[in-house]
Amino acid sequence: KIRVETTSLNTNGHAKVARDSGWHQPTDPLMIVTSDFHLRRSRHEFARFFSNLRMVGSDPIITDDSFGDVSLRSLIPQVDSLSDSTIYLREYVALALSDLRN
Repeated sequence: KIRVETTSLNTNGHAKVARDSGWHQPTDPLMIVTSDFHLRRSRHEFARFFSNLRMVGSDPIITDDSFGDVSLRSLIPQVDSLSDSTIYLREYVALALSDLRN
């Protein structure tokens, strides 16, 4: 079954709702689908309550190795890159805070 948990506000909450919902036993196979950059923290949180996890990244492939679109614009730094860096930094901080919670 596919279940979408929408009541929690953070990753730790998602794991707790899954544990408390009665949908899954701790040893049931459980697949978590989330953004690629969020996989590590999700595994960390869900592994507290479940032992049979499979993590799947949901991000599309954004890298083009063909060099077919090389242009002057492709050489200029884009704001999106800063946004991605900020998201990754936030994930590392959240993972560190998750470790402190133990």
